[in-house]
Amino acid sequence: MRELFDQEKMVRTIRRISHEIIEKSGELSDLVFLGVLKNGVPMAKLIQENIKKFVLLS
Repeated sequence: MRELFDQEKMVRTIRRISHEIIEKSGELSDLVFLGVLKNGVPMAKLIQENIKKFVLLS
């Protein structure tokens, strides 16, 4: 089976998505995360965790 994303690329992609959300959202207290059942929920949680880390660092 062909691998589209290795773990490192997936981590970079989720970080980039998280930064894009921060840059484009403005008010993060109104932000809601939704994930498609099964695969989408873990990804939504990873993005949420990244945003929390990035906001605390800035």
